[in-house]
Amino acid sequence: MRLFPSPKEGNLKIILLCIFTATTFWFFNALNKADYTTRINYPISFAYDHDSTYLLSQLPENITVQVSGGGWNLLRKTMLFDREPVEVSLDDPTQTKFITSQSITDLVENKLEDVRLDYIVTDTLFLNIDKAALKKVRLAVDTASLLLADQHRIVSNIQLMPNTAVLQGPASLIADTPDTIFVSLPDDEDEPISEDYSEELALSYNASEYIQIQPENIQLSFKVAPFSTYEKRIKITPVNFPEDSSVYLQQESVTISFWLQNNYVELANNYDFEVVANLRTFQPEDSTVTPALKSYPDFAKDITITPSKVKVAYAKSN
Repeated sequence: MRLFPSPKEGNLKIILLCIFTATTFWFFNALNKADYTTRINYPISFAYDHDSTYLLSQLPENITVQVSGGGWNLLRKTMLFDREPVEVSLDDPTQTKFITSQSITDLVENKLEDVRLDYIVTDTLFLNIDKAALKKVRLAVDTASLLLADQHRIVSNIQLMPNTAVLQGPASLIADTPDTIFVSLPDDEDEPISEDYSEELALSYNASEYIQIQPENIQLSFKVAPFSTYEKRIKITPVNFPEDSSVYLQQESVTISFWLQNNYVELANNYDFEVVANLRTFQPEDSTVTPALKSYPDFAKDITITPSKVKVAYAKSN
């Protein structure tokens, strides 16, 4: 066990102390010189009306400047972390798309006390500030999102309360928004609808993070009823055919298919369907006419006629 360092260890410590002393002396002596040049990042801020504008991209937070001066002054400017930023006032921020270094030289020089500004390295500062705008849009339901139970249909008007909304955001983005916003049922609402519907839905507009929509909630309601399919054989009424029967239809009737609300079945028996075949719709290439509905009850839905074309024949001459 040694109580004192060996001669070699003592010499090493002396050498290190000499190096440290010489370095410190050189460093402080160098700082006393007055002809240094360096580049520093200096903070910058912008003063403008934030209430009626939208910032579409991050504003510059620093500019790079080249300065000259004494070592001690440059050290203070470099090491000072809470430097007061250069403040640039924007009288018309939405029309100011860029700022050149020449236009802010005086502002920068006023902040750089004790050192000399050689030039601003950052040549141009780009800004993207837009004015605020409002737009009233119509609300409509995306009917494709309404999943109805089998053989069920909507039997009323689809009501949205309110049926309009207001978009607020940057004018350049608001100008590109549609005049109608479609409302869909929530993705998690996957149970088929089999009864009258009335729910409060959250209203959102996700095309841009900068655009807000009001109101936040709307009321959606409509009535739903069960339907069934029915068929009827209907006699065709010829129109514009010769009275002498020289031209006539090869079949006298067609089958119509339709959807009917279940509680209208008895009522439907009191209404007639009328199908006509007009010779003016005659198609020479296949010698057919197209049967069409002339009258039918309003509560019969999605009516189809089979066949969709009827052959026309000519009476044989003696």
